[in-house]
Amino acid sequence: MISTYALSIVFANFLATVWVEQFRFNMQSFMKIPRLQVHITHQLPFMKN
Repeated sequence: MISTYALSIVFANFLATVWVEQFRFNMQSFMKIPRLQVHITHQLPFMKN
């Protein structure tokens, strides 16, 4: 029988994977908007620090 601890880890990994995929999809959608793309590009140098 799988322990509750192991099951929670698997579930957390699943949620994290879904969240990351959703985030990447949203970012790709945002990049299709030229004005927002320029805004994000200008913000990148500040985010690296």
